[in-house]
Amino acid sequence: MKQLESAVICEIRSPFSVYSRRGRSEEMIGRICYGLSFCEEGKITYTQAGKEYVSDAQHAVLLPKDGSYHIRGDETGVFPVVNFDCTTPLCDTITVFPIHHPKRLIDCFAELEQLVALEENRIKRMRIVYQMLEILLDEAEPGHPILQPALELLETGYMRPNLGNTELAHACGLSEVYFRKLFAQAFGTTPHRYLIGIRLRKAQQLLCEGKRRVSQVAELCGFSNEYHFSRTFKKFTGISPSEYARNQEYRLQG
Repeated sequence: MKQLESAVICEIRSPFSVYSRRGRSEEMIGRICYGLSFCEEGKITYTQAGKEYVSDAQHAVLLPKDGSYHIRGDETGVFPVVNFDCTTPLCDTITVFPIHHPKRLIDCFAELEQLVALEENRIKRMRIVYQMLEILLDEAEPGHPILQPALELLETGYMRPNLGNTELAHACGLSEVYFRKLFAQAFGTTPHRYLIGIRLRKAQQLLCEGKRRVSQVAELCGFSNEYHFSRTFKKFTGISPSEYARNQEYRLQG
């Protein structure tokens, strides 16, 4: 996004975090400034001019000044927000940025909150917000254009248990060895772990809905069987799928 590269920030408002519950429904009319919002956990869908934009752990959003849109809470969670203004226009519609390493934004936000609380100088606060915008641009850049067919295949074919490096490398026209090397350089992880991450995120979404048994979620998310799914889910989240689903139900009831 070229406008973001040349952004000149003239004012930063106090950062804050929004606790968004599932089922939330709000209208924003004429936003008074630009806003950068991202997700620690949960999911929000913004609707502007009939088009939907998702904010979750893998997607940050840039909210337009003077923009009007509807906010729907899909999954309960926490969404840090930094409001700011610029000397030149940035965007007039909601812009979504893919986020592969959300901790970078979370750490910047925590530092910004601390500076505001301590009333530290304006230059330091500006530096952090510019750093956050730089992270958006950095994350939005494709790790390597040649890997794009594999990324699309991962997003659309994650439910297939036999999806592996051989097929992903072939989609990119690369040898399997070179594909794995490029992928690790671009994303800091292996294709397999990246795929597991997609499957687990999809599984969490389905478990939050509470409409399917664990075995059904496992099948829909590309795991070979329920045991493998449960073992993998607990390894990466610390709790079993059943516990995760119960926790979400208690949070919604609370």
